[in-house]
Amino acid sequence: MQARLRSPYLKGYRLERAVKKALENSGFFVVRAASSKPIDLVAVKFPDVLIVECKASPEMNAANISFELFKTYRIPAVAVVKKGGTLWEWALTCQGNYVREDTLKALRSALGNIYTINREGHA
Repeated sequence: MQARLRSPYLKGYRLERAVKKALENSGFFVVRAASSKPIDLVAVKFPDVLIVECKASPEMNAANISFELFKTYRIPAVAVVKKGGTLWEWALTCQGNYVREDTLKALRSALGNIYTINREGHA
């Protein structure tokens, strides 16, 4: 019997695949960035385009990650952190009301109810 691989890469890859599938099931068109640098996924629910970073380490802070992505690329950014089992925490950082309400509803449906939304510049 072969031992299960538990490398950080495989944990991250599995999370990316699970997040991609969840977003697709909620109506997003999703592309995985093969190199996963600097982002893991691009999710589109027209006209909204989101960059997505997935982290399999439960100690990571989703709000900080999404804020840093948004600050760097100035495009709505989502960070998903696996907290254990099938429990995810996620955060979205965007400019004002740039992301439509139906897209936010689809994100909640796909990623769960533990989340933070930071509308940068609108505290």
